[in-house]
Amino acid sequence: MYMMIGLSEEARLKTLEIFLKALLKGSVMNEGLILELSNWGCCAVLLPPGRKMDNPMTALQAGLMRILMSVKGKGVKVCVFFF
Repeated sequence: MYMMIGLSEEARLKTLEIFLKALLKGSVMNEGLILELSNWGCCAVLLPPGRKMDNPMTALQAGLMRILMSVKGKGVKVCVFFF
């Protein structure tokens, strides 16, 4: 689940694309598995036990820093659900 606070609809949609691409890239960089359904209408990312995406190299290489620059301090909140 994501929420981009203080962005216009146009800016939110542009940032959302960058955000999702960075998350998918970061998961693959950490041996993750991506499952998609209905032509990317829904997707899931699975990481192996012990693998995380919260390391600095992943953030830089996957483009997560670009997200911070695109929202210009207006905030991104991410909720991740673990099962």
